[in-house]
Amino acid sequence: MAKDKARSGASQDDIREEAINVANRNKTLEQEIDAIFVSRKRVESKTLKLESELKDMQAAIEQQIKEKNDPDMLYKYEQFFGVIEVIQAKEKELKHQIAASEANDSQSRYKKAKERVDELNAQLRAVNNDIELA
Repeated sequence: MAKDKARSGASQDDIREEAINVANRNKTLEQEIDAIFVSRKRVESKTLKLESELKDMQAAIEQQIKEKNDPDMLYKYEQFFGVIEVIQAKEKELKHQIAASEANDSQSRYKKAKERVDELNAQLRAVNNDIELA
């Protein structure tokens, strides 16, 4: 890129400006990648907190039912909770499948972004070498 600009008669200032632009694009891309991973961690943390709160609420409800000493109500609760457990198991399986799919997609996007950053860094080094040679 820098050699092409040098051959076309671009000034050293133009080449330096292009090198700065490449470096800025690299930095922006790195920040975008980091933001994606930070956002994902934040969502995972919130999800874990909500799951913990849900378990606490379920335990409190179960305790209240047991304290009432009503066998019919306890039986219905256990059946209801059994259905909930089946639904949660299916939900967990789906989340796992989604996470695996997202991980593959994320790795693919990250790999492409990393390759692009590496390519831009190589271009930047070439521009800097050309500037030093000029």
